[in-house]
Amino acid sequence: MESMNNNQKNYGTATSENLITQATVSPNSSFDIIFWLVKIIKYWYLFVIGIALAFGLAYLKNQSWTPLYKTTSTILLEDSKKPGFGNDPFGYSSSSARNTNNQIIMYGSYDLIAKSVKKLNISNELYSKGKFKNTILYKQGPVFIHSEANKIDSKAYGIEYSITGINDNSYKISFHERNHKKITQIQGEYGKEIQHELFSISVDKTEQFTGKYDLYFRFIPLNELVRNYTSRLSRNLSKEATSVMEVSLVGPIAERDVDFLKILNQEFFDDNLTRKNISSQKAIDFITYQLGIIRDSITSSESKLNRFQVESGLYTENKSAETNSEMVALGKQMAEIRLKKEYLNSVSDYLAHNNDILIVPSSMGIKDMQLDNLVGKYNELLSEMKFMRSENPNYKRSLAQISEVKSQLNNATAALRSTIGIEEND
Repeated sequence: MESMNNNQKNYGTATSENLITQATVSPNSSFDIIFWLVKIIKYWYLFVIGIALAFGLAYLKNQSWTPLYKTTSTILLEDSKKPGFGNDPFGYSSSSARNTNNQIIMYGSYDLIAKSVKKLNISNELYSKGKFKNTILYKQGPVFIHSEANKIDSKAYGIEYSITGINDNSYKISFHERNHKKITQIQGEYGKEIQHELFSISVDKTEQFTGKYDLYFRFIPLNELVRNYTSRLSRNLSKEATSVMEVSLVGPIAERDVDFLKILNQEFFDDNLTRKNISSQKAIDFITYQLGIIRDSITSSESKLNRFQVESGLYTENKSAETNSEMVALGKQMAEIRLKKEYLNSVSDYLAHNNDILIVPSSMGIKDMQLDNLVGKYNELLSEMKFMRSENPNYKRSLAQISEVKSQLNNATAALRSTIGIEEND
């Protein structure tokens, strides 16, 4: 019995152990929270260090992060019509879409951006230093530094200058010259120009002026400023098949970008107006010259008529009126032929000696559609080239196109000159 009981006990124990083993390896067992809590408590310092690093990196990122602002402007571009009598005498442009593209290119040209940057007067940059980043003080500093590019030596660029307010009347500029360990210090008075071998500047007070301050500034080359704005300037049509252009700048100093776009817009409008005035003046000069030729032709025809009447004895009213009418018609026809010849001569002369825009023949009363289109295309290509630099990948292509159009113009004028010669002999 005892042996039996022992066997039963052993059997029961074995059974219990088997159950425990089965429970341990069973996939349906619940998550052991206590086990993981022990693990976490054992390595608590790793979790604390990780959380501290995460918060520290987030803090550093927030402190050093510079916000960017988008500044936009919209401009209504001119929508040119096809060239014809009474329209633009220089044929801008035979294609409305092409003219719109030309204006978009001209808006972002190097010359216009350079002019705008000069007027913005940002050849230097005043800023304050923080623990994690520098803050540019555009129109926010206690002083304003006047500097001109032609009064800044090339060696002055790339140097950091510190400017310190001494009192209400004077300030001090300190800097390390290149390859020199010695600190150079210059003291100046507000509103008066100070001169150094590297630069000539003047410092004025602003509305935010305080007697004591510690700031920094640097000189910025013009080409660096132009590259900066050229790379950031975006310009596109707001919608397809429209002539409304939307331009935008993305940068950290919104107020400066706003001022730049205002100046650039005005420069763009002024440039368009200047080109129109030049074109109109050339058209007026050409027409005035041709009117002088016509006036001389009429005077000559009148003199010939009077001489003919005297020599032939034709003094009756009817015959005199009939002859006079014929002579006037003949004189008008000869004047038109002479006008065409003079126009063709001026075109040939311009193509041989100048790279300037031409007057479309239709505006002078000369009807030749092929010549009209060629002159309009030639003028458009010249306008595009005006705003291209030799480094532009399209520069060589435009030169080749201009050369081809010149050749076509020479052939067209030669053919028209032959036709005029036949009319003149008749």
